[in-house]
Amino acid sequence: MAHRRFISLFAGLVIVLASKTGWAGNLSFTVTACQTSECKAQFDRYYILARKHTEANAVLGDMYLHGYGTEKDIELALKAYRTAAKYRDPVGSLKAGLLLLTNETLYDPVWGLRYLKRAALEDNPDAIYFMAEVLTTEDYGVQDLAQADEWLVKAIDIDHPSIDALLAAIQSSKMLNETYFPEAATLAQQRMKSPANTEVAAVSSYADAAVVDDDVERIVVDGMSLTDMLDVGIEVMGEQPGSIVSASTGSRIKSRTCEDVYKCGAMPKDMFKRIVDQQR
Repeated sequence: MAHRRFISLFAGLVIVLASKTGWAGNLSFTVTACQTSECKAQFDRYYILARKHTEANAVLGDMYLHGYGTEKDIELALKAYRTAAKYRDPVGSLKAGLLLLTNETLYDPVWGLRYLKRAALEDNPDAIYFMAEVLTTEDYGVQDLAQADEWLVKAIDIDHPSIDALLAAIQSSKMLNETYFPEAATLAQQRMKSPANTEVAAVSSYADAAVVDDDVERIVVDGMSLTDMLDVGIEVMGEQPGSIVSASTGSRIKSRTCEDVYKCGAMPKDMFKRIVDQQR
């Protein structure tokens, strides 16, 4: 279980994404434990917003995970991710799945794969990629090459920014052929021979396919600081109806998409969706 840890989604994936998409003026931020009064105030606001907004739970999970404005608590992080996932938030499903697949204390391969697949079926691109990765290698304890073949095809089709490194890792293991991946092998070989991918460095293991750092995560935002982006989220959700409503039988979260919650005001919505979807 050597690979049971946070990998590229929680470390360097967004930096790779920025370089692939060519965004101009993007800045990278390293999110670490923060106990300033500003960080604590932001945590308090998201803690309250999480009672009424599904998306706030995914952010709250990140805050618990890294100790942003609060003490690090991986179990509370998982609880927040699961709350978001329960009501069809793909980011919550994605992070709950990865946490359950990569953390030795919380390791639960059945539920981890279930959450990850749920996010992938909702077309979350990172979940699609990680379905391919976790099913390809034995490191996560859920290897299934038949299913991996299907998800590799999808990850190639969406041109996920980490797919070339994963294909290089599979190739180095002598498995990138139709015996192991009858559907994906041809597509993968064609992709790796294309001029755009000829400079992808060979890697010696699946662990090398992702940028790994167990203590920090990096996000990319467009010309704003992390605290500014979190403040945008507070402002946007504070002005919108909550997606969690009280009912006589208790609390429930209405099945509403982010597009439903953040109607109008395209710029604030897009900015905050970036912090939610790409805070890794």
